[in-house]
Amino acid sequence: MIVFNSLLMNKKILLIVLVFISSISLLYAKKISGYTYEDVNRNGKFDKKDKLLKNVLVFGKSNFTISNKKAFFVLEDESDRFISAVAPPKFQAFNPKSKLINSKVELSKDSDSVYIGFVRSDYDIDKEMRLNFIGDVQVNDSIETKYAISSIYSELANSNSDLDIYMGDLVNENPNLIQGQKDIIEQIGRKYSCIFGNHDRNLNSDNQVNKFEDCFGSQNFAYNVSNNLIVGINNIFPESKKGYKAQISEFQIRLIEQLAKLYPNQNLILCMHAPLKYSKNKDLLLTVLQNCKNILVISAHMHTFSRNFHACPNGKIIHEINCGATCGNFWRGEKNIFGVPASIMQCGSPRGYLVLNIKANGVYDFKYKMVNGDKIRQMSIWYKNQDSLNLKIEDFDVYDNKTLLVNLYAASDSTQLYAYIGNKKIKCQKIKVTDPFVRRIVYLNKNKLYPSGNSNKAVLRKSKSNHIWKLNLDENLLSKTSRINFIAYDKYGLNIKQSFIIKP
Repeated sequence: MIVFNSLLMNKKILLIVLVFISSISLLYAKKISGYTYEDVNRNGKFDKKDKLLKNVLVFGKSNFTISNKKAFFVLEDESDRFISAVAPPKFQAFNPKSKLINSKVELSKDSDSVYIGFVRSDYDIDKEMRLNFIGDVQVNDSIETKYAISSIYSELANSNSDLDIYMGDLVNENPNLIQGQKDIIEQIGRKYSCIFGNHDRNLNSDNQVNKFEDCFGSQNFAYNVSNNLIVGINNIFPESKKGYKAQISEFQIRLIEQLAKLYPNQNLILCMHAPLKYSKNKDLLLTVLQNCKNILVISAHMHTFSRNFHACPNGKIIHEINCGATCGNFWRGEKNIFGVPASIMQCGSPRGYLVLNIKANGVYDFKYKMVNGDKIRQMSIWYKNQDSLNLKIEDFDVYDNKTLLVNLYAASDSTQLYAYIGNKKIKCQKIKVTDPFVRRIVYLNKNKLYPSGNSNKAVLRKSKSNHIWKLNLDENLLSKTSRINFIAYDKYGLNIKQSFIIKP
C-alpha cells in the first residue's frame, strides 16, 4: 500500500509537471487572425481613415499565410513571440520611434487577434538604391563598443546610403549588449534591419533568439524597398547548449519560394549570417532560387571578404558575396592614433563592409569599403624595396625587386586585373599566398616586436589569401619612378580603378 501510494504520488507530480511544461510551450502556440492595412494617419491604430491592404504575406516561426481580398488572415499554430509581415512595394512597416524597416509584431498573451499596419514607403519605385551590408561588429564589452562607435558607427552616420543591413554578430556572446547596439544604430538615423548571428545567441536561455527578437523582431523577415525584395533568414540552428550548425530549414525554403512567386518582378537579395556555401540544404534552396529573375546572396561570419558562385540545377549561376567583418580580426592588433585596433583580417583586407548599388532592372555594382578609409582604396600593393621591414620577412625572399604583389580585396576567381604603365598593358597573375602585410604581423608577433604598448596581439596565421595577384615588372621600368594604373573587373559587378607610385 505504501509503495502503491508512493507511485500514485509520483504520477501526480509527473502529470503536474507535464501540464506545466505544456502550458509554457503553448503560451504562444495558437491560431492568430487579423487584418493588414495602410495606417494613413500613422497613429499605430486601425481606424476609419485607414485602408485595408490585401495580398500581404504574414508569417511566423513555421507557418505563413496571405491576407485575402478583405485583408483578413489566419495564421495557424503559431508558437513564436513575434510574427512578421511583408510590406508590399510602395509600402513599409510602421515602427513608431524606430528606424527598423522590417515589421516587428509582438503577439499578446491575452489576445489571438492582431492588426498589422503599413505606411507609404520612403523609397520611390525605380530608384537606384545604395545599400550597406555591415558584417560582424561583434563587440564583447564596453571597450569594444567604444571602438565600434569611434569607427564603423561614426562612419555610417556620415554615409549617404539608403539602407543599412547588419549581417549578424552585433555582439560576441554577450546578449545583454544587444539593446545598447540598437540604441547606437538608431542614432545613425537611417533605415536598417538586422540578421541574427551565432554570437548573438542567448546561451543562458532555451530560447536563444529572445534578446535579439526583443530588439529587432522576428528572426526571419522580408520587405520591399523600391524594386528590391530583401529577405533575411536565421540560418544558425542550435545543436547543443553552445553548439550550432549552418542550415536552411524546410520552412525557410517554402517561405522564400512563396515570396518569389508573390513578387516575381522584384530583385531578390537574400541575406543570411553563415555563408550559403556552408549551409545544410543549400541544394534544395538552389532549386527554388533558380527560378528567380534576379538574385544576389549576401553573407558574413567568416571574417574575410570573399565571393562564392553556386550552380543551380538549370545551370543558372548565383553570386554570393561574403561582406567581411567590421571588427576585422576581433578588434585585435596594433592601435591607431585614435586608439582603435587596426585588426586586419586573415585575407589581408582591412576592417570593412560591402557597399552595393543596384538599379531597378537588377544590374548592380559593388565596392569594398574600408572602415575610416578612403573609398578609392580597393587594394594594397607590396613591393620588396618599398619598406625596409619587408626585407626581414621570411618566406618573401623568393620575390626579387621585379615582383609586385596586389591584394584586390573584393576580387574572385573570375576577376581580371591589368596594370597600365605608360603605354604598356600587363595582365596580372592570380596566385595563392599569405597576404604580405599579414605575414609581416605574424613575423613581428613571433619576434616579440608586436604587440606594443596597450595593444592586443593579433591572432593571425600564415593562411593563404584568395585575392592576391602578382605583377612582373619589365626591366625598363626598374630604372625610374613609375605610376601604375590598375584596372580590375568581372561580369558580376566588380569594376575598380586605383593607381600607385613605385620607386625601384
